[in-house]
Amino acid sequence: MTLRNEGNAQDRLLPARSPPRAADVQLHDVRREGSVSRMRLMSDTLVVPSGATMTMSPVACT
Repeated sequence: MTLRNEGNAQDRLLPARSPPRAADVQLHDVRREGSVSRMRLMSDTLVVPSGATMTMSPVACT
């Protein structure tokens, strides 16, 4: 999913919900540090700065 903010002010992606399919929806940031992948739970809101594009994609950690 690509989020593009073409406005003059920052936008916020609010918390995700998916009832009745999921009791909880979470967004994680995955970063590679050497040979180790680190997953970090993201905050309840995601800020997209003015003029920025943010791409979110599924990642499987094995």
